[in-house]
Amino acid sequence: MAEKTRTGRGPISRNFVGSSHSESFIFIAIATILITRLYLKLTGYPQVGGGNLHIAHTLYGEALMMLALLVGWLLLGGGARNLAVVLGGVGFGLVLDEVGKFVTKDNDYFYGPAAEIMYVLVVIVLVGTRMLRAVYPLSAQECLASASVIAADGVARGLGDHGRELGLTLVERARRAGADPEEVEHVRALLVSAPTVSDHLHTLQRWILRLIPPFLKSPHWVPLLGWLIVIVAAASLFLHTLGVALGGYFYRDTLVKFQFAGMSVSTAILLVGAVVTLAMALPATIALRRTDRIWPLRWLRDAALLFTLLSALVHFATEGFGALINLSIGLFAMAMLTYHLNLREGAEVPIQAASGARAG
Repeated sequence: MAEKTRTGRGPISRNFVGSSHSESFIFIAIATILITRLYLKLTGYPQVGGGNLHIAHTLYGEALMMLALLVGWLLLGGGARNLAVVLGGVGFGLVLDEVGKFVTKDNDYFYGPAAEIMYVLVVIVLVGTRMLRAVYPLSAQECLASASVIAADGVARGLGDHGRELGLTLVERARRAGADPEEVEHVRALLVSAPTVSDHLHTLQRWILRLIPPFLKSPHWVPLLGWLIVIVAAASLFLHTLGVALGGYFYRDTLVKFQFAGMSVSTAILLVGAVVTLAMALPATIALRRTDRIWPLRWLRDAALLFTLLSALVHFATEGFGALINLSIGLFAMAMLTYHLNLREGAEVPIQAASGARAG
């Protein structure tokens, strides 16, 4: 068994929480872009520096990304990783917000296709990180390695109840997947013996969840949101396809004016996004009633994620801050699906009680 596990180790090892950190990084970056543009619009686009100097906010972003790297290199623990995600996300958002200046000769901050450039980068990060996790499930060694990282946090600073539970869950997954029993017990012992500390971030998350009305936590929301995503994606696909076919055609009378935009970079991106969203959301929504497996929830959450970010970035470029309405709706759907996905993932693999493990 030990020899089989040793030869199965690959050149890279994925982190169990890496995908969630990557998504948080992108969410923070997009929020930074929206907040920055809102602030600049409200303040009349002030110039920092005066005279011939203009200190662009991309410099602050580069400094924050440098700090994120230093924090990740120099400090141990989940708190340091969370801080690096926040610093890196804000910094990346500040840099990405000024992409128009870097791709135009006249340093045009308001360059129209800047939103499409932002979208491509965002999709590359999100799709790449999700594929890294979704194409092939984490191996036994990767689960055990992720648990070992949590155990290292416990050795350095102690563990909260949530971190210990997550680590033990990963250890159990590794054991069931065929990891070396001796290595499994070593990591389990570190997790169990780590001193207990307060987990302020998880406590805050639980407090926020308690503020959510109970009816919003009902599992009946999942199929409703699934069909809503399907309908919206299908409508987007139909309207944008019709717009490409009848580009420039419009109906107008004294009261109503209706016009299609025709083919453009933004339309092409929205078309591709609608196709991909529909391809993910439709089979996932149908499968919700036919299987108890967890993949339909993951597909629905990823479909909502892709469609929301795509629409927000493109509509923000074409409609300004009116895109915040669509973004808010999308974020609500993503939050609901993520909540139920976390519940299912937490119940997917039962773990041995920590008290029982301590007794052993």
